[in-house]
Amino acid sequence: MSSIGLRDVRKSYGRLEVIHGINLAINSGEFVVFVGPSGCGKSTLLRMIAGLEEISAGDIYIDDERINHVPAAKRGLAMVFQSYALYPHMSVRQNMSFGLENLGYSKKETEHRIAEAARMLRLEDYLHRRPGALSGGQRQRVAIGRAVVREPKVFLFDEPLSNLDAELRVQMRSEISALHRRLGNTMIYVTHDQVEAMTLANRIAVLRDGKCEQFDTPLEIYNRPANLFVAGFIGSPRMNFIKSRFSKLQPNGITIELAGDAKLNVLIKSNAFVANQPLMFGIRPEHIRLTKPGAGDVDLHVEVSEELGGECYIYGTIPSGERVMVRAPGQAKAKHNERLGLILGDPSVRHLFNAETGDVFPLAV
Repeated sequence: MSSIGLRDVRKSYGRLEVIHGINLAINSGEFVVFVGPSGCGKSTLLRMIAGLEEISAGDIYIDDERINHVPAAKRGLAMVFQSYALYPHMSVRQNMSFGLENLGYSKKETEHRIAEAARMLRLEDYLHRRPGALSGGQRQRVAIGRAVVREPKVFLFDEPLSNLDAELRVQMRSEISALHRRLGNTMIYVTHDQVEAMTLANRIAVLRDGKCEQFDTPLEIYNRPANLFVAGFIGSPRMNFIKSRFSKLQPNGITIELAGDAKLNVLIKSNAFVANQPLMFGIRPEHIRLTKPGAGDVDLHVEVSEELGGECYIYGTIPSGERVMVRAPGQAKAKHNERLGLILGDPSVRHLFNAETGDVFPLAV
């Protein structure tokens, strides 16, 4: 197990800077996920840690040892790629042993490590097969097994599940999580899927345009997002955003006014507001409660209702014309063109953002 430190790490291609001063301290044994939209720099950052990309500025440390100029092969890391990167003409056993043989391990030690990895990943019955005779999930397990036998300081995963179907992704998430519990190694995992990030990580680094927007535990990011981008990216379904403006100060927060004169109290710490200051109100779909028209904070004109059995997704518009989505438990049976009243959450789960900068106003709870 090893710790990873990134200090003001930058990457440029000519005059174009794509990674803008990333600072992260990843603890030994931690499972950290880099998540963000396509093109945000998460794979580039992972490849710089691996030594597959040179950094343009800053420092990378493994266990407090600066490794900027240490070759990839000598960093003690193992990487699992999206494409599996298996040798098609070799058996599973040969794919797993190839790296160890090149490193000079004895046949006995190599066989021992392969047997342990195969048992851990349930590959004992497939060691004689070639990759072409395996399913996608089995091939990904082989790719992970090839990394496991090297007993690396740190595992690096670059979107390893993106080529699998939905059911296999769920299964492989569980297997990777179980692998981390068994081995205890530091793992860094790249994905654009925030569900993978939430379910796998001890901590998540949310990236956008080469910058780290927030680095914290999954629930802290979910409950206390740092800004509009994080609030909208983390959470499925995504948070609702409604334009609002400052109305007045309260003893433990403020009152805001939505379009249509609806007023809400929000529990926040800041009191640095000016009259009619434009704000953005945020509320997660599961925190909205349904009531009769006229009895809630706003009314919803129902456009689409998706019944999933155990819950219902209701989409519609409020009087301001803004779209709102509600995640209701059970079977709500909302009908097209029906009007429903919405209670926009308790004050403790309401979020407020600066409409100009996107920064959050910290909650007072």
